[in-house]
Amino acid sequence: QAPKPAAEPAQRPSLGPAEINTALENVRKSFANVTCFELDKQPYAAFTFNETVPPMEPEFMENVANCLTYLVDFSVGNVIVSAALHAIGALVHACAVRTGQPYSLSNWYPAGLDGDLLIKKHVGLTGTVGNVYLNTIGSSDKIVFVDDVLWEGSNVEEHAMPIKASGAQIVQVVFLAEAVNLGGRAKLEKLLPGVPIFSLVRFTATPKAKIELDPYRPTVGAEPAKKYTVPVSEISYSEKVEATLNSFVNVAIQQTPLGYPYCKFALTDFCPQLRPQLVEDMAECCVMMANFDEADIIVSESDRGGGPLVHACAARAGLPYCLANWYDLSDGSTANTSTTTEIGFAGSGTIYVHGLQRGLKVMVVDDMLSSGGTAEALIRCVTMAGCEVVGAVFPAEKVNLNGRKRLLELFPNIKVFAVCKFIAEPADPTLVGAPIISRTVAFHDISIPFGGIKPASIGAPRGGHTEATQEAAEPEPECPEPVRRR
Repeated sequence: QAPKPAAEPAQRPSLGPAEINTALENVRKSFANVTCFELDKQPYAAFTFNETVPPMEPEFMENVANCLTYLVDFSVGNVIVSAALHAIGALVHACAVRTGQPYSLSNWYPAGLDGDLLIKKHVGLTGTVGNVYLNTIGSSDKIVFVDDVLWEGSNVEEHAMPIKASGAQIVQVVFLAEAVNLGGRAKLEKLLPGVPIFSLVRFTATPKAKIELDPYRPTVGAEPAKKYTVPVSEISYSEKVEATLNSFVNVAIQQTPLGYPYCKFALTDFCPQLRPQLVEDMAECCVMMANFDEADIIVSESDRGGGPLVHACAARAGLPYCLANWYDLSDGSTANTSTTTEIGFAGSGTIYVHGLQRGLKVMVVDDMLSSGGTAEALIRCVTMAGCEVVGAVFPAEKVNLNGRKRLLELFPNIKVFAVCKFIAEPADPTLVGAPIISRTVAFHDISIPFGGIKPASIGAPRGGHTEATQEAAEPEPECPEPVRRR
């Protein structure tokens, strides 16, 4: 007999025009009663979708991504690009999940490596002069550039010329919102002639005045601009843990021009370009491992993979989230806490958490546990804001930098979870000075088998995990579905 045809892979549910119009109306409502202030002599405003003030509800970002991917044909490009600022990483990830495209976000480094695309010089922590680099963009890449707000257009402007010089091409620019009175659109139309520029919501921004919504609304057609075929992952928990680990091991450790070793990962450095499904798998593991039901809110940082990861975790846990940044809003009206910390090769700096309300229970999520500097700063900020940290969870832990030890000595009552662990240090001292001095290797605890802490077994609530001992050699049970709060 002829073999039966393979079953069609599960797909994300498609949305119709009525649902998109409802989502669009909910997005527009978020602009109500927001007052502009002056920042660097220009109008600025803190919204839920850029500064997570008030904290971001994952449903809101899902609404935004549904609207953007319904109204804009992302398939004109093969990769999504932006900067790891504000909540842009979360926005890019939510869109990429729907289109299936990989993405890369530019980040600050004190020094670059071969293949890095220099975007601009920028002063980093402790006044260190470094550069913003965009990784893994090839000369044949066609880019959909996604940004949160079109103010004066500086973010796109800074990226456009280096991208063009590399041979890559920006073919579509997409904004969640646009300040129509600041000249950003005219600047970009001149800079990128013929490139479509889309904004979902438009408004007028004036310092010390409320945001004034523009009557413009994009036309929602009967069919989306493009129907994307993106299968829903159906792999097991163990396979997701393995995919997470594989993205951190056997990665080249390179010697930087400043003499320190560094290795680029997909989640933290977008090398290779980050696949949205990998982030979804990592988030699933994080939510299965730590008890998010104990928390009222999630806190992470906006740099590197923090934005994509926290949104994916929040969407599963049904929790709002705040993103910390390395700058103060300075508007005098937004509650914030800050603390100074040492962050690996980057030096010391001040990190700010905006908009937390006293008395909340917080789960800290970050893309990797290395020296523990970022996690320590986040925990201190949360505590200073009058909140309680109930746990900290990471997709990966670089064990040779002792970040776990640092956190547990400072905060002995906080539970620290890592989906997988690895070692990143020179294996052969004679290789120091060479372009590649070693490769990362997996690390396995004596008391914790591959896969880290086992997920809840049958009858055990999610989050009530115990460490498995060496005697537990039976096959790992399939992990039940995580509990969604909303």
